[in-house]
Amino acid sequence: MNNVGKWLMIIILATTFTGCANLNYRPPISSSTKLNPQKSFVYGRFSLDHDFMNKLRLALQLENKNNGKILSLRLLDQQQVYAVEIKPGIYELKGFVYALLGAVMEFETTKIDLPSQPSYLKEPITIEQGKAYYLGDYFGSSRRTGFLLTPYVVSTTFQGGIVGIEQNFSKTNKELISAFPYFGEIELKPAWNESITKLQKN
Repeated sequence: MNNVGKWLMIIILATTFTGCANLNYRPPISSSTKLNPQKSFVYGRFSLDHDFMNKLRLALQLENKNNGKILSLRLLDQQQVYAVEIKPGIYELKGFVYALLGAVMEFETTKIDLPSQPSYLKEPITIEQGKAYYLGDYFGSSRRTGFLLTPYVVSTTFQGGIVGIEQNFSKTNKELISAFPYFGEIELKPAWNESITKLQKN
């Protein structure tokens, strides 16, 4: 990853939940699934690097501005490219959430804000029917930093967050189509193409 330090976001997490809102977690599309032309799709690389037996989860949140619903895309254990089905509409990247129990991803826990840069991440995304939109490559990290055992308390402290965000449209497209052949039949678009172009000109 390039410029990892530039995007470094560190938070200290204890094992106590801080919220209970439903995440609306979206699992990846299967490689054998035929795509519904009435739907739309978002895709990218969502990768979480973690230490041994660390079952915590990190997810990216998208908000549907038409109905206020939040969709969550989990960062997986490997540097895997995947896609999810999504309704057409206007969306906004809201940030990330940490789920503190590895086997449970239905409930919101600790929120992580978006990095201040790149600024295009805060721009709304228009998702059109029958197209797939590349959100970028997101790299997260989770590490155990402490363990406390007493007769009355068992507590583990975790350190983690988003350590890298990259735009690799052509490379990620090749990996997507290789793993999910049906995506070779629809239009693939960068979610923030116009915003990135403006940013580069400035």
